[in-house]
Amino acid sequence: MELHCKDSMNLKLAFFRTSLQKTTSNMSTRQRGVLYSVLGAGVVGGLLYQSVFNVPSGHRAVIFNRFIGVKQEVYPEGIHFKMPFVEHPTLFDVKLQPFTEHLRLGEYGSEIDFSVRVLARLSTKDLPTTYKLLGPNALNVVVPPITHEACKSITENKTFDQLVTQRLDIRKEIRDSLEKRGKEFGIDVVDVAIVSFVVALTIFRFQFSEKSNSACRLVLYKSL
Repeated sequence: MELHCKDSMNLKLAFFRTSLQKTTSNMSTRQRGVLYSVLGAGVVGGLLYQSVFNVPSGHRAVIFNRFIGVKQEVYPEGIHFKMPFVEHPTLFDVKLQPFTEHLRLGEYGSEIDFSVRVLARLSTKDLPTTYKLLGPNALNVVVPPITHEACKSITENKTFDQLVTQRLDIRKEIRDSLEKRGKEFGIDVVDVAIVSFVVALTIFRFQFSEKSNSACRLVLYKSL
């Protein structure tokens, strides 16, 4: 495949060289000078275009070099220079982003539905390592699963009464766990909040008759 690509490129270059020679052979010296000037300006312009890149507001950039791999320098907002055709910049959104995790916990006769909102962003100083391990979409890859993991591990050993009365302590435990786990992936967890908390109580009443048994279920929702 590589040999075929090289042969195709050589044929294109030979065709371009032949066409250029035919074109310039019918031109005067002045016309050839103008043509060469235009071609030279185009080449210089292309090199300049490939030598700069822009980092927009709220972003940072990491450069991949074809020879040495990912460079350790993190590029801030603004215009920067790079080696044309050798270095490729990758942009990272470092603004705060919200994530919401919904969970349902419960035991016989009672259930709790609650939602946890997490505000997180990529750690600027760890961007080269994050790029190597997770790529530019690291937040979406990491935050949802570690949030679900933290919520499940902290609430699974809590009783129903503790879940209802100790929400502030549970929120703090979830935040501490997420901050610790986030640092392992180069992610800063800035805030954790329980944005929805609903308790559902189920009461069963049995009615007996000669023909059938029936059960009526009454669910009382109370938003705390």
